[in-house]
Amino acid sequence: MEKHAYLMTISGNLDVVNTCLRILDNVSNDIYLMFDDKSFPSLTDALGLLAPMKCSKIVYAGLMEINWGGYSQVEATLRLIDNVVNSGCAYSYLHFLQNADLPITANEGILEFFRNHSGKEFVNVDFSEEKWANDNCRYKYFLCDNRWFRKNKIVKAVNYGIVRIQRLLGLEINTDIRFYYGSALFSVTLPFARYLLARRDEIRRRFRRALAPDEKFIQTILMDSPYADNLVFDAPNNSSNAFLIDRTRSHEKNSPHVWKQDELNYLLSCAGRCCFARKFISSEDAEIVKLLEARLAHKVNDK
Repeated sequence: MEKHAYLMTISGNLDVVNTCLRILDNVSNDIYLMFDDKSFPSLTDALGLLAPMKCSKIVYAGLMEINWGGYSQVEATLRLIDNVVNSGCAYSYLHFLQNADLPITANEGILEFFRNHSGKEFVNVDFSEEKWANDNCRYKYFLCDNRWFRKNKIVKAVNYGIVRIQRLLGLEINTDIRFYYGSALFSVTLPFARYLLARRDEIRRRFRRALAPDEKFIQTILMDSPYADNLVFDAPNNSSNAFLIDRTRSHEKNSPHVWKQDELNYLLSCAGRCCFARKFISSEDAEIVKLLEARLAHKVNDK
């Protein structure tokens, strides 16, 4: 039987997480979960908040502190991939989602989409941001993996001040490789996942002190590998990760648009070229989450 692995990091937004789990609940899907320990007192508490699954196998990869902008995001992703690879199951694809993501097509549509693109790697690489990616990885950002980095202005100021000093002194690192940027979300084949783990020590060495390395490590390793030829492009300068993400009207700097209920039909109309969408926040619009689940369930029942 064809099998897919879904990898998720969870730090909150549990209404969306539980909706995602219910949509993905199928014998063809195994789901691997990693929890941010800043949001959950214990693994037992975290598991008690999740929707019960009827068909999918759930694998709990544990708790760890996951900080926005820091290497802990990369480590969480690699631990999930390690769990998948060491399971011994010959998955067709590994899909990495976070707790603001939902499928926009029913499970059979997802399986058919990746069946039709078998062997292709769905990793977003935005080639127009190569200069920015290199700047974020050629200096040491010492405070990015601090839990206060995202919202504390003093921590940010110290972090960027240290980087300015490095620039003035010409203290560049990682000058022997080109870095690339893109979305942290992806759908990749099992052979590439194994290749990624084989370069795990290099990933840590190159990205441990980078800024937002979760948006650069998989792109950089992929482009420096034989798997680069397997990328799928949805625009001349942008490769696809099979996610619908709108960054043209963000409500917050560096954050994608949050989908609303009046955009449901648009979301569903994109299902032929994408399988998932970001970003859904239940506190901003819970109705779109309910409507999307109902429409996908209706499609399944129609069959």
